[in-house]
Amino acid sequence: DVVEVNVLGHNDLSRTATVQPNGSITLPLLNEVQIAGLTVSEVQRKLTTLLNKDFLVDPHVEVKVTEYQSQFVIVVGEVNTPGRKALRGGSRLVDVLVDSGGFTSHASGEVVINRTEGTFEGGAKVLRVRLGGAFSAQDYVTLEIGLRQGDVVTALARSYVTVEGEVQHPGRYAIEGELTVTGAISTAGG
Repeated sequence: DVVEVNVLGHNDLSRTATVQPNGSITLPLLNEVQIAGLTVSEVQRKLTTLLNKDFLVDPHVEVKVTEYQSQFVIVVGEVNTPGRKALRGGSRLVDVLVDSGGFTSHASGEVVINRTEGTFEGGAKVLRVRLGGAFSAQDYVTLEIGLRQGDVVTALARSYVTVEGEVQHPGRYAIEGELTVTGAISTAGG
């Protein structure tokens, strides 16, 4: 993870620090400080206490996580670069879809998000969303859905129906939304 530490009024002490594999960060005056397992507010209190102890009078320390390397989501299915994607502060569905190179030509535009830890608003563990060709206002809201550690995002493949026999244009057609037998025959030219 990467944290930004700001010591108000002391720019020389402010840093962006990468959490090392041993769980520590290195800061001026304090050298190596263990922060593994602490929340952002706990890190802030710890740094304030350490600076107040020997170096500054009433320091004001602000800490925020700018990049998560230890938290990730899995993106699978019809995206150009599936795999594990690191969460950054406030990662949204649009962020991981962009990080995944967008949809492939075989994607249906339907995305399923499985929440492994906790639930979505309303208590569901699975959320299905459809992103249409021309983006609607709802599509923009959908793209802003916040993701959490362990979420699995699946971009579903387009489904097809094959129409054969005595129709004008036999062949394979993409299924868009609900499709009936009459609708498939009509799509093939009747």
